[in-house]
Amino acid sequence: MSQTQPVAADLPSVSRPGKYVPAVHSLESAPLRSGLMVKLLLAIAASLSRRSQRRVIVIGLLIIGIVGEIDIIFGPQISFAIFYLIPISIITWRVGRRAGTTSAVLSTTVWMFAEFVSGNTYSSVTVGLWNAGVRLGFFLIVTYTLAALSVMLELVRTDYLTGLANSRGFHDMADNEIKRSQRGGCCFTVAYVDIDDFKSVNDERGHGAGDELLRLVGSTLRKSTRRSDTVARLGGDEFAILLPETNFDSSASAIENIHDSLTLALKTAYWQVTFSIGAVTFQNRPQSVAAALDQADQLMYEAKHGGKNAVIHRAS
Repeated sequence: MSQTQPVAADLPSVSRPGKYVPAVHSLESAPLRSGLMVKLLLAIAASLSRRSQRRVIVIGLLIIGIVGEIDIIFGPQISFAIFYLIPISIITWRVGRRAGTTSAVLSTTVWMFAEFVSGNTYSSVTVGLWNAGVRLGFFLIVTYTLAALSVMLELVRTDYLTGLANSRGFHDMADNEIKRSQRGGCCFTVAYVDIDDFKSVNDERGHGAGDELLRLVGSTLRKSTRRSDTVARLGGDEFAILLPETNFDSSASAIENIHDSLTLALKTAYWQVTFSIGAVTFQNRPQSVAAALDQADQLMYEAKHGGKNAVIHRAS
């Protein structure tokens, strides 16, 4: 019977010694079902970059289940091994090596189960265990490589003194937000924070005291912002804050809260310093990250020239 000849939907599978041939009705329904699953899989993976670690783990497990279902649908005819790397890579990159290792072991187990359900058998148990070991080894190599790369990248993008993002890290996050706002039409805000008279702290109390002050400012900024916000030390006593998906009113409230939190924290620690902040809410896409920072920087200098210890916030 030729491949183009219609086949009854209830035609049973044909077995030959040493070879598995899945039922024809499964093959006929597989393209539609698997196509939808693959689209769902990729859409879920693309949405995880800014999610919390717990949510990334939950959705990563869901992806592993979806890939397992696709494996069952197609059986051993087509390998979907590469799709298991999606949740493994995302979990490793976002959560860490330990979680990535667990997802690698789980993916191998799901893969073996999918082969068993779809009817794929081996000549001996040893062969099956060997294949499982090879798959797990491959997943673990990817996991450990990504984990090491993630740590290295984090060091490159992190300020050594405060633990905040540095200029490079802020640029990367702000560039992504500019592109995302262009696609979705969302507003976002960039704030530029400067410690007033910081030079006098270094001159009167030494650079060690200045470093202590910078660390306190960094920790206060981290505590007074959302998880989705990016706080960075650009250099010296200058800090930048990126507030994604914030309109003018919501960002105005957030920035006032940040200024009040800084003032209170520094006063409590007996630091006699104040802060000047310039902020811009971008309703229209800026030309670049540098252009966005420049606008916020200019407003910060307006605050300084106007008497310091102030916030100037405008829409663009």
